Amino acid sequence: MRTGSTSSPPSGGYSPAAPFVQPPAPKGRRQPALIALGICLIGISATGFVFWSHQAAAKSPVLVLTKDVGYGQKVTADDLTTADITLANGINAVGADQLPLVVEKVATGQLHAGSILTAADVASAPPIPAGTDLVGLTLKPDDLPDGLTPGRKVQLVAFKGWKIPAGTKFADLSKIPQPPDWMVPADPATWSATVVSVDKLRITVAVAPADAVMVQEYAHNAGALGVILLPAGS
Repeated sequence: MRTGSTSSPPSGGYSPAAPFVQPPAPKGRRQPALIALGICLIGISATGFVFWSHQAAAKSPVLVLTKDVGYGQKVTADDLTTADITLANGINAVGADQLPLVVEKVATGQLHAGSILTAADVASAPPIPAGTDLVGLTLKPDDLPDGLTPGRKVQLVAFKGWKIPAGTKFADLSKIPQPPDWMVPADPATWSATVVSVDKLRITVAVAPADAVMVQEYAHNAGALGVILLPAGS
């Protein structure tokens, strides 16, 4: 039997037994400054968009009062302007496009210049003050003071009669056409009231329920009831 050694392959030859090694991928060049700049720009853009969206959604064109308007008075176009305002939650403001529907309505309370007009601030007719009754009065022209408008506070005055000095004896006082000079008016009865509406010589006032019957009784007697116009805002 022949024996011997196996000769090695020639130098530089291919050996199928040699393992294949994958060369490492080339490393990319990092640019930290550019990456940081990109992230910063993205953040600024996102913040600006959110801020712009928030501002656009928060502001609304609404009606704002330019003058004071008293209770029961009609609201005119000159009393209002428009403004873009950020509204707080729960404020039912009247939009600027509702101006034609608001004009000629009446104020349900004292409205102040600079305030936002809300839906509850106006109505088609003056509201009845809480806890009051309405009484209609027909007065003579001379009994109506100037400046009598819905919402104004007034004092109704009526004389109960005449005081007769003690000891005076008359068989029938009704035969006296006019009270003599020594007779003095009795203490007048007065009632606080709020004017709700004015229609020529007839006015409607709101009074306390306990006073309504008495006021109505005097109202039926021509000349027995007078109206005193109290200062505005009283």
